[in-house]
Amino acid sequence: MYKILFIFFMVILFTLLYQILSIIFNVESKSNKKAFYNSRVYKKAKKNPKYIFTKYIHLSNLKKSEIKSSLYSLNIDITPEEYISENIFTSLMLLPIIIILLLLKNTFFAVLISIFIPLVFINSQSRINKMLSKRRRFIEEEAPSLIRYFMVSLKNTSDIRQIFENYSEIADYLKRDIELTVTDMNSMRNREDNVIRSLELLDDRLNTPIMNDFITGLINVTLGKNQESYFALLERELKELTMYNLNLKSNKIEKQVKRYFWILVIFFMLITVTEFMIFLKASISF
Repeated sequence: MYKILFIFFMVILFTLLYQILSIIFNVESKSNKKAFYNSRVYKKAKKNPKYIFTKYIHLSNLKKSEIKSSLYSLNIDITPEEYISENIFTSLMLLPIIIILLLLKNTFFAVLISIFIPLVFINSQSRINKMLSKRRRFIEEEAPSLIRYFMVSLKNTSDIRQIFENYSEIADYLKRDIELTVTDMNSMRNREDNVIRSLELLDDRLNTPIMNDFITGLINVTLGKNQESYFALLERELKELTMYNLNLKSNKIEKQVKRYFWILVIFFMLITVTEFMIFLKASISF
């Protein structure tokens, strides 16, 4: 059993080494060379050892669309297949350690570490959800100030692009997204369609319920519709969101205070026990 496992790991290791060395020394297969020279545009592909499993990964359209939208929201410029390939590569970084342990005939630790390979892969796959959750929290913290700024500005002007430009000067976490939106708005000829398309792209990047409602209202304003009652309803959602964010912050502070309190209690107990042991030892020796 161990011999079969050892052979299996050796095959995978040599395959990885071959792929990595071929990338480092720019060794291309015949099919790649033929496709390269037959193409009209000679484009040098970006090579990275982390993406060697990309061509073997096949995703359903639904799963691919879900990962793609998440990567786009996080401004990660890779394909869903490359993202999964990177996670596989990260989890297989433990293989050399396992092989060394097998060569040293330390089978127990080799099997023990091999258990961590799927765990590392699962953790890498869930990393994108943690990043999205963190991004959503930052977006929802700044959303009330952004939306209220627009609600006040729309009473004086309906120029969405100009309001975005003005807010970008005081924006915090959303500064990059707003600057990208302004750039999109300035990049096309048809002003109305361009603004609507730019707002849709912003909605895809932010991908949060409150911002989705807000951007829907902005699109209707661009189309010339009266949105006073709509923004009045949105104001109620903002109040609820503000209270929710305040509760999150207060809960976070409360947890930190409890953590530090228990750390102090433990240190106090350690000091007390240490002093008691020193006193007891001195009493016995006396």
